[in-house]
Amino acid sequence: MKLIYTHENGFLVNNVKNIVEANGIDVVLKNEYSSGAIGEISAIDAWVELWVIHDTEFDIAQHIVVNLQSKANDPE
Repeated sequence: MKLIYTHENGFLVNNVKNIVEANGIDVVLKNEYSSGAIGEISAIDAWVELWVIHDTEFDIAQHIVVNLQSKANDPE
């Protein structure tokens, strides 16, 4: 498994998860419920993470995430 996306906002991570899954890539979320541990662990370590299950799909999934981020930053 490889990490493809993490963010402090779990809604954004879930949105990326839905888009990546819609492209036929199997993913899993980690740290969904770790926000209660903030204070015991750093806030960044508690961010929700999106992982690709099959390493062979990592490049495709990463490309999807990069495209999403570039579209979000496009000032149109």
